Amino acid sequence: MWRRVPWSVVVCSVLLMVLGLSGIARGDALFGRGVFFCFPRQMLWVGLSLPAMGLAMLVPYRSLRSLSYPAFAGSLLLLVVVLLMPSVNGARCWIPLGFINFQPSELAKLVYVLALAHYLMYRDNFRRLTGLLVPFVLTLIPVALILREPDLGTALLFIPTLFAMLFAAGARPRHLAMIVALGMLASPSLWIAMNSEQKSRIVSLFQQRDSGEAPRGDAYQQHQAKRVLARGGIWGTELTGETFEIVTCLNCAGRFGIKSDLGFGHSATCPRCEKVAPLRDFSEVSLPESRTDFIFCLIGERWGFVGCGVTLLLYVLLVARGLMIANATREPFGRLLAVGIVTLLASQTIINTGMTCGLMPVTGITLPLASYGGSSLLMTAVSIGLLLNVGMRPGYEVTGEPFRWRTA
Repeated sequence: MWRRVPWSVVVCSVLLMVLGLSGIARGDALFGRGVFFCFPRQMLWVGLSLPAMGLAMLVPYRSLRSLSYPAFAGSLLLLVVVLLMPSVNGARCWIPLGFINFQPSELAKLVYVLALAHYLMYRDNFRRLTGLLVPFVLTLIPVALILREPDLGTALLFIPTLFAMLFAAGARPRHLAMIVALGMLASPSLWIAMNSEQKSRIVSLFQQRDSGEAPRGDAYQQHQAKRVLARGGIWGTELTGETFEIVTCLNCAGRFGIKSDLGFGHSATCPRCEKVAPLRDFSEVSLPESRTDFIFCLIGERWGFVGCGVTLLLYVLLVARGLMIANATREPFGRLLAVGIVTLLASQTIINTGMTCGLMPVTGITLPLASYGGSSLLMTAVSIGLLLNVGMRPGYEVTGEPFRWRTA
């Protein structure tokens, strides 16, 4: 049995956990209450997540079919319960359990994939436009509840997952394209429905400044994220012991990097205008939510551009291997389960790294396997375990009819 395990998925997952731990330790040193503030807690969650991944890998995934609908109903109940919890930073996303603040939306993502995979297998009605109603209702219920928390980032993850699973199951591409077009036309109503904080985060995306001066408001977080990311340079502070700043020449407005030990009262030669440029004073680097939403910045600060590239490469390999598992699986529930899990991982990674680099608004999405947090890491590990589970049993069929992947 162990020879059938997709070990490349295991290796990528463990390496991403290790990179996350290194970033968390760096965050403790830079912004925390000592070098070992969040690091030992995350070590504990890694120690719990690896056995959870192994357990999810060993239990035959087809036995989860009968549990998918009850689990989905239970997750909806938890999403209602969390709305009754006390607000933390303006959101009701967690249920306090003493030793952990449990986030029901993390569980809802996984059981949603299970329930939708169960519904779509061997059905043909979704190949008609009217047949897409039930899958969309299954999606909109948890999305609406999560938006009430409010957690726009997590709610957005359900949309690409739905479309990917519908496409893999055989829905007609022209129907899906039509729905996307209708959604784009309805986007102004979504803007109206957003609260002031969500609107502010989107607007702040266009208020980022090129200069060393930090902007105010919501744009501050992304500005600081890019500062922390740039500090690592090519090889990172761990290997070189040097930190860098991206500064703006006051003569020609050109941008270039300098070592952070230069500051007010110093100057440097601008490579663009080749003039000696005075430098602004640098404020102390700070980054709210550095170990959770912006862990990618800490990895880049510690290991540099090379470390960021390795991190992204591991995610690409993980997603690519997951798609290979889905393509090799003949049993419909397993294939749809693999497609859903891979889409969740890919979407979450793209959104998190995009907001880290200032390409997307801040949505509070964590980086899978790397960010600090028990609920996120545990549920992601279980998802990876189920992906491994499918990869170990690619040829199993629940009936004599093979899975029909039709898009015409």
